[in-house]
Amino acid sequence: GMKGKEKILNEQLKQIQQYLTDHQEEMFRDYARLINCESHSSDVPGVYAAAEIVKELYEEAGFQCEILDMPPNGPTTIGILGKDRALEPVLISGHVDTVIKPGAYEKPVFRTEGNLAYGPGVLDMKGGIIIGLYAVKALNAIGYQERPIKFAFSGDEEIGHLHSQGAETLTNAA
Repeated sequence: GMKGKEKILNEQLKQIQQYLTDHQEEMFRDYARLINCESHSSDVPGVYAAAEIVKELYEEAGFQCEILDMPPNGPTTIGILGKDRALEPVLISGHVDTVIKPGAYEKPVFRTEGNLAYGPGVLDMKGGIIIGLYAVKALNAIGYQERPIKFAFSGDEEIGHLHSQGAETLTNAA
């Protein structure tokens, strides 16, 4: 009954928390790597470089990924994990481009002071991309198999997908 399900859920949540605790160093390294890859919306090569990092990190977690060109802007990166799973998919969406122009920060652009992190995209929204990645990695670690998990990360969100197919691409992914 419900008591049994609740017990299983609590156990899974403990396992997820333990996974995240055990992988903090790796998570932080991936976070710093993505932040240090500057990707202002107008810097198309920088956005591609950030997309490549995201593709590599998500492929390591088991996703099948693709980088889709969105001329004249940076690409949209999409991926799916467990596409043959029974239930409706879940979508993680976001963007790799930032509003901070390259060179605005000294190198390395990512730095911490106490519990605070600084750099282009620490919050908006490279941090969210890493959170999504580690949420999925934690689910993988407990054997989650119920729904396909998809992601779609824009390379031109901060400029409103100006003159590109970026918005339609995100809509199609959803």
